[in-house]
Amino acid sequence: MSKKKKKNTRNKIPNRTRKTKAGRVQTIMFATLIALIVLIVGVMVYAGVAKHQEDAAGRASFDYSRYPVMGDPDAPVKIVEFGDYKCPVCKRFDEQIVSQLKKDYIDSGKAAYYFANFPIIQGSMPAALASESVYHRQPELFWQFHDALYANQGPEDEDWATAERITKIGVTHVEGLNGDQLMKDIQNETYKTAVEQDRQKALNLGLNSTPSVFVNGERVAVTSYEALKAVIDQAYDKAK
Repeated sequence: MSKKKKKNTRNKIPNRTRKTKAGRVQTIMFATLIALIVLIVGVMVYAGVAKHQEDAAGRASFDYSRYPVMGDPDAPVKIVEFGDYKCPVCKRFDEQIVSQLKKDYIDSGKAAYYFANFPIIQGSMPAALASESVYHRQPELFWQFHDALYANQGPEDEDWATAERITKIGVTHVEGLNGDQLMKDIQNETYKTAVEQDRQKALNLGLNSTPSVFVNGERVAVTSYEALKAVIDQAYDKAK
């Protein structure tokens, strides 16, 4: 009688096990591929967003119609400030720099000045909401209200920018201001979307401080009025 030769199965891996391991490898490879695609798309989206913040010359681009403007919107030089009403440096900029810009450039039609909200100091959101309310409801009173907020600014570390205090400042220093409407708009955060759009624009431009100033799309380090004046004069000569 012949004996059947036994097969040596000691070192052989069951086919099902091999398939399972192969499936795991494929799953890992697929997951890695998906992660890579997501990363690439994310980088492309970020690059696209960043690109849309600049024009063909590499300058920051703005939809100027969104912002309150002092002066002629058709002026050859456009100055944009991102500011915070609780920022003491912004207060000095408004009182010392902007007032001089008005005399030297804005009143003569050489430059237009725009303000964008960038509330980065704790507790400054109500003031930003208030400025948007006045701009949308009573635009002819905006700059009076803007200056009144800075003129009556409290200490940076105090929670002075409340709806009640801001409304009182407005009705006391801006004749004809609708205080009841202003109070409601602050409390209801009626114009929060507008404020957030300004803030997101600032973040997209890489800003992290106030005041941040742009002259015809180019960011300017405002070390003195004379330094800013030199940049504006150069921008004006280029635009002529």
